[in-house]
Amino acid sequence: MKPYICLLLLPILFLPLLYADQIPYEKTTSAPSTANVTAIDTVCPAGSNYSCNVTCVKYCDNIADATLKCNDTCRCACPEDYVFHSDTNLVCVRISACQTKCEPNMHFEQCAPDIPASCGTPTPDIEGCNPKCVCDDGFILSSNEPRICVSKSECFGRAD
Repeated sequence: MKPYICLLLLPILFLPLLYADQIPYEKTTSAPSTANVTAIDTVCPAGSNYSCNVTCVKYCDNIADATLKCNDTCRCACPEDYVFHSDTNLVCVRISACQTKCEPNMHFEQCAPDIPASCGTPTPDIEGCNPKCVCDDGFILSSNEPRICVSKSECFGRAD
């Protein structure tokens, strides 16, 4: 091979390496388990992965939200014990690094059920393990908006 051809090929071969550290996303290819969906190419933020068993997109801003509605879908998600910093800063951070503020009569739990007990559903199925704010002892989530923790006697007309 002629030496000048090698010199022409060098920039083509090494140019991607010069800019590799500036690409903030990792490309992940996944095939969802749904039979009628083909494999898709999804670009997820660095540190996160494409998953089809994600119930909620969690950010430091909404991690404490006891009323966060979740559904099964395929999307980018952070690993266990991590959440996205915010909806505009898609960097996975440890949950413990989030500044968590709960509403009155609530406290933060690292592992709380998906569906909290409420006036309308005092004994929901206790499944899932999600970090969020939950009602303090003696309080329960109201059924009406805004969904706040009220005393159990407010819901049921008597003290339990």
